[in-house]
Amino acid sequence: MRRSLRGQLCAAVAAGAGLRGNGTNRSRPGANAPDHDLLGDRAYARRDLRSRALRRRGRACGRGVQHRRYDRSGCRMELARRGRGHLPDATRHGGRLHPLHRVAQPPTRCQQNQGSSMKIWLPTIRARSGADVYVERLATALRQRGAEPVVEWLPHTYQYAPWLLSRRRVPPGTDIINAVSWSAFAFGHRGVPLVVTTHHCVAGRGYPAWKSYPQMLFHDQLVRRFEQASFRAADAVVAVSESTRHDVCEDFGSGTNIHVISNWVDTQVFSPSPHAVGDGAGKTRILIVGNMSRRKGGDLIAPFCNALGRAFEVTVVAGLRGEQPKVSTRGARLNFTSGLTTAQLVTAYRNTDIVVSLSRHEGFGYTALEGMACGKPVVAFNVSGLRDVIVNGDTGLLAQVDDVVALAAHCRTLREHRAQANAMGQAGRQRAVTVFAQERAIDAHLALYTELLTR
Repeated sequence: MRRSLRGQLCAAVAAGAGLRGNGTNRSRPGANAPDHDLLGDRAYARRDLRSRALRRRGRACGRGVQHRRYDRSGCRMELARRGRGHLPDATRHGGRLHPLHRVAQPPTRCQQNQGSSMKIWLPTIRARSGADVYVERLATALRQRGAEPVVEWLPHTYQYAPWLLSRRRVPPGTDIINAVSWSAFAFGHRGVPLVVTTHHCVAGRGYPAWKSYPQMLFHDQLVRRFEQASFRAADAVVAVSESTRHDVCEDFGSGTNIHVISNWVDTQVFSPSPHAVGDGAGKTRILIVGNMSRRKGGDLIAPFCNALGRAFEVTVVAGLRGEQPKVSTRGARLNFTSGLTTAQLVTAYRNTDIVVSLSRHEGFGYTALEGMACGKPVVAFNVSGLRDVIVNGDTGLLAQVDDVVALAAHCRTLREHRAQANAMGQAGRQRAVTVFAQERAIDAHLALYTELLTR
């Protein structure tokens, strides 16, 4: 009696799913039924119902969900792929679906046009840092190459609860999702390839030198977990420097899917002045660009100016956060400014003699590269990110971290040896054009995107 009731229940479930044992499929009028009897296979009926529920959920949420079902022999069938609708009618034969390995998927738009119409979604938490600059430059360069980048700026508060971003819908027709490692896990498993960009590793580093106790707890207890989840969900990981790749491998294990694509600069925009700047007389001008956090060396500005002496003039361009700390110096003259446009920033680089970075930790030295592209020698600490950009003794001079006295001594050396400073500026310009050119970086991004879409 019990077996009979279970058989009846199975038959009712199968009938509700539109499957009949007499060869009629009510869910698709006029379609032929599968060759085998489905009513007797309770597991198949349950899997079919689950597949239909997933399909309805995918349509409701607008997400790419890959739905599958199985025939009685265990062969996997594919009903939809990447949220782009059902398989073409050419793959259906009398209401039946081909096994997965026999279905020829139609090429995506980017495959048909060799990347020219690729749509890349860039969901980004506004951080007012170099990560924002990276996204803006990436979107601009991709657009120039004929791609369709979609930048979605998200409130900064999501940085502390990025899992809430899993509710965001993927824009229709998206080919690639590219997000940063602190939040990328929220955009994984959407049926769209996920590229995770990591700028630098902060967990387990910097305390107490440039990190407060609350920052240390946030980085070590939360950010580390965010990044670990992102790397697990990623189809590919992009590190912006070799130092960053090394740190990721050290912290999270094997880096088999990590691609080093260095940050870049538009060398047509950031370029040397077409006219001679200064005559070598008067004060030597130094430019510092960046946010005034402890990691960026904001607390070292006063001791650095004191170590320089009165023969120098220091201009600090506060970063996107615009902090201008109150600093009292007894040495070099100090000026603060902020809110510069790109054209104004390029002019500031061109009008200086030496570019200095006081950063204690970097994923990539944007300031150093921009200064080199404008033909200026760079003086900085020998730390990750900066040593990836600066060739010590060739394009600039490096000192041990926090040693502002040695940093000031390097600046005096360049003041006293103008020919050496000019040679370093020219070598820096050449390195920026050949190693960190925009075309080279965007080619690498597009090649990676295309590879993921053709797997």
